[in-house]
Amino acid sequence: YWQAQPRQMANLADKARSAIEQYGTATQQTLFLNRLFQVDFRRERYMMSDETLGYARAMWTAAQKSDNPEQKYSVQFTLGFSHLWLGNSDKAEKHLNASLTAAERTGDPTHQVRCLTYLTILFRKSGQIEKVRQYALRTLTLATNLQMAEYIATAKANLAWIAWREESMSEAQEYGQAALELWPGDYPFQWTALLPLIATALAQGQLSNAIGYTRVLLDPVQQRMPDVLATELDEA
Repeated sequence: YWQAQPRQMANLADKARSAIEQYGTATQQTLFLNRLFQVDFRRERYMMSDETLGYARAMWTAAQKSDNPEQKYSVQFTLGFSHLWLGNSDKAEKHLNASLTAAERTGDPTHQVRCLTYLTILFRKSGQIEKVRQYALRTLTLATNLQMAEYIATAKANLAWIAWREESMSEAQEYGQAALELWPGDYPFQWTALLPLIATALAQGQLSNAIGYTRVLLDPVQQRMPDVLATELDEA
């Protein structure tokens, strides 16, 4: 998964499927379904099909038979994460909040960071500036304490969006650039910083910068943009 090799993942899954389905414990079956989910998620460039959502739902069903509480709230996170990319905001918020509450109850700060990050993106997608600010700052504090660079970067990217919305162009550029510097090149959700950076570059007449950011945004390792947006950006 981390080497972005969905074909190899699928081949391994095919070899393991019959043994896991016949003999696997609930924990093992849940983990296997998660791997199938990851295969499709990579293949779909981090968008979400109904089939991939089906894996998340099957994981949730299998996890109910497991006696592993960490796996249960991890799977609930995956279910919320899936609904987020499908645009099912109410279901996404419900599952991400439940997973966050369970992680807080068991004292799992790493998982809290993940939940807070994608709740921030959920609120951003619906334009809730103050909630984005609240959750981004919570994420930034906790991720900094844990030295989780990717999530520090995403928190700063979300703060860049707030700055852009509030027409603070220099602050938006500062936060956006800080995010890009922290992420590895194949981090798939760089749109969180690139979109406000493109907007601020255009607002300041920095056309070459806007084009450079757009090229990164359209790179196949990045989350696929909606088709209409991708076409417009490519033509521009």
